[in-house]
Amino acid sequence: MNAPVSKPNKIILILALGLILFITWRVLVIGMSEYYVEKAMSGDTAAIKSALSWNANHPRAQYLQALQLIESDPVRAEELLKSSLLSNPTDVVAIQVMAELKLAIGDQQAANKLMTESSRLAPANRSVRKRAGAYWARTGQWDNAISEWKDALTTSPELGSEIFPILLQLAESGETIAYLNPLIEQPPAWWNSFIEFISVKAENLDTVLNIAALRSKSGTPLNAEERQYVV
Repeated sequence: MNAPVSKPNKIILILALGLILFITWRVLVIGMSEYYVEKAMSGDTAAIKSALSWNANHPRAQYLQALQLIESDPVRAEELLKSSLLSNPTDVVAIQVMAELKLAIGDQQAANKLMTESSRLAPANRSVRKRAGAYWARTGQWDNAISEWKDALTTSPELGSEIFPILLQLAESGETIAYLNPLIEQPPAWWNSFIEFISVKAENLDTVLNIAALRSKSGTPLNAEERQYVV
């Protein structure tokens, strides 16, 4: 006959079975929530609710639901973003969305800090830097905007198709051309491409000549490629 299982061993067996069931349940919960988040990321917005029903604290699902609620319920959207960032504090996209939400509800000081943090966390991420630049431009903080776009273009010159037209608008006005001084004084690697762009796209030749004059006064002489576009 088999020896009876002692009471301590029964307790250990019950605890082991309980642990196995708990782990199995957690794997199921995590797996299902991730499944629905992937569906949501692919465009199935109805899957967001399903993901949260499996895991109410899934940071990406909370972020996605916050995006849905920003216009209709900004207070709830802010709560969801806060919770998402508690779980994943380095999610730079969520940080930027929170910054824009803070700006929308009138807390620009907090918004500025969040947007600055997003660039600090992802200095080589072109999308993050471009979005940060747009934020600083929207708030009239052009020194910051130029700095963000300068770095974004250095990393990804192809962004010129999106950013050069904005810089051209600044160059075409006597009131805003000074915002380009950091670039004029120390031209970045993509500067020649910008000069070529304005030489073709500027509505007035004076824009090109003004840039050339400012460059001539800077501590960095015009290079040969610049001269072919501005002289």
